[in-house]
Amino acid sequence: MPIKLPPAVARFNQRINNPVQGHFAWLLPPYALIVHTGRRTGRTFSVPVTGFMAGDRLVVPLLYGRGSQWVLNLEAAGGGEVVRRGRRYVLADPEVVSTPPAALGPVARRVSAAAAHQLVARLGEPLPGGPKELHALRPRSRRRGS
Repeated sequence: MPIKLPPAVARFNQRINNPVQGHFAWLLPPYALIVHTGRRTGRTFSVPVTGFMAGDRLVVPLLYGRGSQWVLNLEAAGGGEVVRRGRRYVLADPEVVSTPPAALGPVARRVSAAAAHQLVARLGEPLPGGPKELHALRPRSRRRGS
């Protein structure tokens, strides 16, 4: 049976876990950083995710559901970027599916099946950028009033 984490867990992760995971998610698989542009603000955001490769596709289990802001932003923009294993890539053709792709390995398939939906997007060619550019993409904690 698929799980969906409650909004309180999402808020906790956004404020506490994401800034911590941002220090290593861009380097250590299966973690990755999704970089997207806000639909209303036009600002650049990044969110650490657990993502698995299936051929040239990145598969991200959506444990908070398909209505997460970063998912809506990627869909609205038709893609974004991902930082994985210390390299930046174009993330194109995002779509939300309810069945994990068959090309996933057994562990990745089991983790992906725990979510009701997965985001599947094509990874393009690596983009230029060194450690300074990648460091700037890390998520920061969002504090009210600042």
